[in-house]
Amino acid sequence: MRKRAKILVVLLLVVAGGALAYAGAAPEGYKNVSDVQDPALAGKTVEVKASVVPGSVERNSTPLTFRIADGSREMPVRWDPAVPLPDQEAGGTIEGKNVVVRGVVGFDADGRAFLLASEMKVGCASKYRAV
Repeated sequence: MRKRAKILVVLLLVVAGGALAYAGAAPEGYKNVSDVQDPALAGKTVEVKASVVPGSVERNSTPLTFRIADGSREMPVRWDPAVPLPDQEAGGTIEGKNVVVRGVVGFDADGRAFLLASEMKVGCASKYRAV
């Protein structure tokens, strides 16, 4: 009987370890710029992982606008004027940095996607690889 109990415990540990390994390997849930070009996402809130295109930040526009890119596609981002700017842009610049932008997907009159952003996490370029 003791041998069976040991086998059962080992089996349970293997199953638990497998479940933890699977959970750790699960995708983060971030989308890339190409993913949010789908009109089915209009009005949906998404998190997009990309880089801010250098020279694209329009600080004099209302709302603040900039472009993000994932290596193959670019898209415009409009910062929600009701939300304060992230510290990185208020006191410096986000240009060229890797970001995760949370916002609502919209489409302009020409059918091009944009993001109405309300939240942004800015990564350090030295710590993250380009997306």
